[in-house]
Amino acid sequence: MKATKLVTGHNLDDETHTVLMNFLKGNLLLGVNSKPLTGQPREGFVQRVKPLFFVDEEEIRKYSKMKNFPVLYEKCPCAFGTYRIETRHWMNSLQLSTKEKLEIVQNFQKIIPKLAKKQGEREMRECKFCSEPTNHEVCNACQILGILK
Repeated sequence: MKATKLVTGHNLDDETHTVLMNFLKGNLLLGVNSKPLTGQPREGFVQRVKPLFFVDEEEIRKYSKMKNFPVLYEKCPCAFGTYRIETRHWMNSLQLSTKEKLEIVQNFQKIIPKLAKKQGEREMRECKFCSEPTNHEVCNACQILGILK
């Protein structure tokens, strides 16, 4: 497609889940690239843009319904039995306000530069199945699609 940007629908709830999940797993370094706009594109990658990064999921839902957007509101059929789902359920039970979610994400954004220095540059490779760029032997897409035998 020769795209220069990839725009995603990740929102404030998604980002809060990610921060809390990585914190609970004891690996905040996994969230170093969790920003509204990633850095400059690297070989094989396009820059990611998350315009809804600081917008609460419920506000997005209200707006999309008000505008009659053709949105599928059901959960992803692949989203089950994962640590992210467990974290989401736990976070929902806390009934965090939008302000509290914003504080979690904004405070994490403040420490990202220090974490990035600690992490350094990740080694990039090609996925052994699809040849797409990854920092693992097998990319996440191939893992999800079950290409691993």
